[in-house]
Amino acid sequence: MTQAPFSLGVFCDLLEERWFSMDLLGDMLLEQAALLPGVHAERVRPRLPAPLARFAEAHGSAPLERWAYRGSIAFGRYLEYPLLLLGARAKYDFFHITDHSYGHLALGLPPGRTGIYCHDLDAYRPAFEPERHGPALRTIASALLAGLKRAAVVFHSSLTVRDQILERGLVAPERLVHAPYGVAAEFQPEPRAEDAELRGRAPFVMHVGSLIPRKNPDFLLELLIAIGRAEPELELYQVGGTFTPAQRAELAAAGVLERVRQVPHMLRPELSAHLRATRAVVLPSLAEGFGLPVIEALACGAPVVVSDIPVLREVGGEAVVVRPTTSVEGWCEAVRAVLRGEGPGRGERLRAAGRFTWAGHARAVVGAYAAVAMQR
Repeated sequence: MTQAPFSLGVFCDLLEERWFSMDLLGDMLLEQAALLPGVHAERVRPRLPAPLARFAEAHGSAPLERWAYRGSIAFGRYLEYPLLLLGARAKYDFFHITDHSYGHLALGLPPGRTGIYCHDLDAYRPAFEPERHGPALRTIASALLAGLKRAAVVFHSSLTVRDQILERGLVAPERLVHAPYGVAAEFQPEPRAEDAELRGRAPFVMHVGSLIPRKNPDFLLELLIAIGRAEPELELYQVGGTFTPAQRAELAAAGVLERVRQVPHMLRPELSAHLRATRAVVLPSLAEGFGLPVIEALACGAPVVVSDIPVLREVGGEAVVVRPTTSVEGWCEAVRAVLRGEGPGRGERLRAAGRFTWAGHARAVVGAYAAVAMQR
């Protein structure tokens, strides 16, 4: 039986929020869904009013700047976006919320026609552990959780996240759909024009990701110091975060600060060039929903050393080097072994990355809504 065409509203994060991995997820879904028959997918996303957009884009570190950023994003998330739903409800057959931290939007959408992509359970922690959080965070988390439970379909990137959802009894298993992330076209092993800019540079190792607590920034800092001391010819790249003054002072005291290159964000072409050039990528996270830098690095042929947590073993498989985050010295030696050419080979790394495509992600998402449509 052929599925009748349907329209899909794809609800994306506020652009001003600059959550680049979530922007990528929405972009790739829309790009790949356009190639599938029977679905018309369209982005839904408000833009902040100009004064608030300026506050958000400044995103400074001073207390007043931080509050201005938070206030601007909160205006967009909790006032402007819900108002946008008033017109969107009648425009689409189905509604896909790409980021569960916007799950409150599901409370204003038809429950039988709405899906949410759940990347991890972090946003719900204040509802799970109310004694550790203030009333504002508890209220937001409760609304997000109510939206998740209301959705007809809940997508997840990894089987690890699925297990966590089921363990807490948040969603019935028949409503869960596995839709892993993919690898964008820029992340490939063959050199591109951007690679020329890296020729002649000192060899380097990389960490890609923010420096929020679950990324294990203290361990990462110690690891970079240990690698820098053991391999004085290496530079140390951190992409996606900003070290605090105290952390920079620690790097300086260790004598490696002058070799640390920190970039808050790289566009995909630049990042992929660095991943092709790096000697190793390290990801000592304490928790992840998926670990997108792992498959992007593997797709570029880069060796990867990850922490011994279920999701990174799931995603990296036999193509990554796994170490528990109990010993900086053990991690440093693992990285040095990779530098000597030990560990999984390039072919194994590329094959592991090849399991993940954005086309497959789009097929899983669109297919889930088509299945719901068939049941109506």
